[in-house]
Amino acid sequence: MEILEQQRWAQPLKNEISRVVAEHLSVLLGTNKIITYPLAANKSDYIVTIQVQNFESKPSENVQMRAYWTVRRTLDNFQTSNTLAAMQAILNASASNYDALIMAHNQNLSRLSADIAKSITAMSSN
Repeated sequence: MEILEQQRWAQPLKNEISRVVAEHLSVLLGTNKIITYPLAANKSDYIVTIQVQNFESKPSENVQMRAYWTVRRTLDNFQTSNTLAAMQAILNASASNYDALIMAHNQNLSRLSADIAKSITAMSSN
């Protein structure tokens, strides 16, 4: 690990991942009703859980993210087979410098969000 005085995250990584995925889902699903934990308790039609297992980057190399995610539909109290989608995402992108590194992480989070949005869309049509 290398500490760089001019290249820093503005927020804790956990908060930033939640915020970025929520922003992407809001755009992809065409709604402003995306709420992040803990505010989402008992108010949501769908609950998305993301467990990030690996979030690595090296400038001039690859940016990698591995996450497990689930989508649960709360409307029918999890009683049908359409209430759960679960996946493992292994995402890679290249980065030539620190600015590209941030863009690559955002690209990976965008791809993760797109997969989650597809699952929510499929569930809502059933």
